[in-house]
Amino acid sequence: MIRKIRMTCQLLITVALFVAMLVSPWAGTVMAQTTGNVQTGTNSVTGTSEATNTNSASQVVYYSKKQVLADGGTRYTFIIGGVENVLHVPPVGFDPATATDAQLAEYGYPARPKDQTGLTGWQNKWGRFKPKTSSAEPTITIMKKSINDSSGSGWAGYADYYAGQTTKFGTVDGYYNQPSYNTGSPSDAREASWVGLGGYNTSSLIQAGTEMDAPTPTYYGWYLYMDASGSTTGHPSTIVVHPGDSMYAMVYWTTSNWPAGFEVWDWTTMTDFYVTAQAPSDCYNGQSAEFIDERPQVVGQKNDYFPVAGFNTPITWTDCEVQYPNNDNGVNFGTLLTVKQVMTGGTGYPLVTPGSINSTYNGFTDTWSAGHYQ
Repeated sequence: MIRKIRMTCQLLITVALFVAMLVSPWAGTVMAQTTGNVQTGTNSVTGTSEATNTNSASQVVYYSKKQVLADGGTRYTFIIGGVENVLHVPPVGFDPATATDAQLAEYGYPARPKDQTGLTGWQNKWGRFKPKTSSAEPTITIMKKSINDSSGSGWAGYADYYAGQTTKFGTVDGYYNQPSYNTGSPSDAREASWVGLGGYNTSSLIQAGTEMDAPTPTYYGWYLYMDASGSTTGHPSTIVVHPGDSMYAMVYWTTSNWPAGFEVWDWTTMTDFYVTAQAPSDCYNGQSAEFIDERPQVVGQKNDYFPVAGFNTPITWTDCEVQYPNNDNGVNFGTLLTVKQVMTGGTGYPLVTPGSINSTYNGFTDTWSAGHYQ
């Protein structure tokens, strides 16, 4: 089932947050139709050194505000570079099959279809995602990451692109299998899989996905928003990613007070994150939407890339979809103007190559050239 992120969900979130802010910055939640408890966290940032991330420092950020909702769910607010990032965590035992429409919107689920055919498909898919939550307070680790644009050789996959068009993309989402790290990869190798809006011939970009880093290897979910002044990349502690897991990623942009939304779901571990952020408007360029497997750039080095972490089985993307703003209906990406991206090494040799678009499952497969890393 292709996921359709409906504007009704975004509207519910926007209205609820706006009304709540009119009453008091953290007085309660309109969605739950009751007040919530507010606590203040440590709001501290701890610098760390990741052994698996030798060319970039990381910082662990703790929440500055905690709002407990009437249903037991929680909104954690993290202040990152002066920008509010809100992590929406459902209550223990949350069941989307019996949740209200407001609860679905609060925790990032698509709206429940009104027609019976659509409802059956929704129940078979989203009704069975029972998120696992932990009693531990969540954190967001901020990393200095450099995600390259398509002018380099680090992307493999497809981009939908409309240069100079007034109509822009507002949502992009798709499914993929988390690749498994090849143990022959160099000690500084990396591979990131993601969906995004922007980044194709522009420094504006919002994206979300997963990454695996050598040498351990380490697997994690992350999100990013970036403009010409720099980027913010975080990975919340609420998601657990393993090689071979079935993944889903989505990002969207609206004109609301919380314009950017990021989701990554692990259907195997039943863990996820859903973050909304007051990202600067310059982070959005809706002329392109991407489905990409990538080797990141070395931080601060425009044309210097990490070796790609080899993966033992091809990465298959399915149900890839884009959506225009203020439109309920998603569009299969293969029906639009697509740009094929081939990841190449320093000699021009193809490292990761996407296959043809398959209209049956609306996706494609990225294949690694075994033994070639950079």
